[in-house]
Amino acid sequence: MTVQKIREAHEKRPFQPFTIQTADGDTVRVTHPEFLWVLPPGRTIYVYTGHGEEVQTIDLLLVTKLTAGANGKDKKNGKHRNN
Repeated sequence: MTVQKIREAHEKRPFQPFTIQTADGDTVRVTHPEFLWVLPPGRTIYVYTGHGEEVQTIDLLLVTKLTAGANGKDKKNGKHRNN
């Protein structure tokens, strides 16, 4: 995944929550634009999960898919995504 694709989802207005899926099958929801940080040089992102002080660190090279949708459903096929 490119940092540009992540930034497009992050900067979309009005903001639409999205799910990040990684190569190992894990998913992380980005529910608010302030919960995602992309630091230079843009290879690693950080996502606040909403659980206490937990922050997920994700290498963009391991991101396989972004799924937009406020309810976590893949708009393409309607399947529910895990948190």
